[in-house]
Amino acid sequence: MDVHKENVFKAREIIGFSEVKLFDLPDNRFDQVDLLDIIKIIEAEKSIFKPHIIFTHHGGDLNIDHQRTFDAVMTSTRPVEGESVKTILSFRIPSSTEWQAFNKMPFLPNCFIAVEEENMSAKIQAMECYDFEKRKYPHPRSSESLMALAKHTGTIINHPFAESFILIRSIY
Repeated sequence: MDVHKENVFKAREIIGFSEVKLFDLPDNRFDQVDLLDIIKIIEAEKSIFKPHIIFTHHGGDLNIDHQRTFDAVMTSTRPVEGESVKTILSFRIPSSTEWQAFNKMPFLPNCFIAVEEENMSAKIQAMECYDFEKRKYPHPRSSESLMALAKHTGTIINHPFAESFILIRSIY
């Protein structure tokens, strides 16, 4: 098993996910994959899981994989008859979302979810599993920066910690 997969499975255990699936797509090269191929992966997983909510990357991220994932999610969840997904929320990726040029769909959150300190501790421990992604402070993906962001976001909703999202679609 390669290092990235090992990192993913370690983080999964810390967060407590029962299942994680990985697909053989080229890292930082989703622009070399037909969008339809990414859409088919999402549609296949949706047919098994039948989610009502999807959390996805912000479409304006600097990272091309995040942009393409967002586009594939939007395409695969068109609000047609029989579609199970009723809500789509996009999230930020520190050092990818805020480093994009301001004219490329800025991250302007309009949905906030209060989280507890133990949730943030698990998130930070999980991030520490990613050998190639974690960084030292003051980088946005450092443990200290992630905690500072959660605290700052919490102040917006008068809670000690929170995560922010953009509500893309909600049908009820």
